Amino acid sequence: MANLARVKQHRRTVPDVSVEPYTIYGGNPAKFIKKRFSNEIIELLLKLQWWNWDEEKIFDNLEKLTSARGLEDNEMLHLLSIE
Repeated sequence: MANLARVKQHRRTVPDVSVEPYTIYGGNPAKFIKKRFSNEIIELLLKLQWWNWDEEKIFDNLEKLTSARGLEDNEMLHLLSIE
């Protein structure tokens, strides 16, 4: 399963398709429901690879990572340049 995708839990649900990052699938067999974010935000999150950050960096940037404003107002772009 791809990075940070979500599959709704049903008894014996097994995705029979490739699941894209930041998408929601459900049913049996699993079917696409929706994307969690716009394509631009998904691309940014994948470039950031925040799941590889140490705990301190995650906590320092938690508000930006979890708010629509932090993601949409390009506040995260500066983190790409300091990687």
